[in-house]
Amino acid sequence: MPIRLKIDVGHILEITDEFEHIDDLINAEIQRRGGIPPGVEAYDAVAFPIFEALQDLIRSEFGVIKGEDLRGPRMKEVVHSWIEDRLAEIEG
Repeated sequence: MPIRLKIDVGHILEITDEFEHIDDLINAEIQRRGGIPPGVEAYDAVAFPIFEALQDLIRSEFGVIKGEDLRGPRMKEVVHSWIEDRLAEIEG
């Protein structure tokens, strides 16, 4: 019986070493909005939709993520390219 691992976006960002890159995207979105009020809730209102969209991408690209899917550079390519595309959209 195969073992299924449940991996969240945080784990994906850690595995792919894309934490700083996603932070750049969140900050770019905050700047696009003209800033946000202080507080965790305001930051989360920007960050959560980005994390959810990335999770949706991962599900559509990889379906049920299997251990072997995480071994190669493919996951990093997908995550990095997605973040770059979102940054390009914001920067116009």
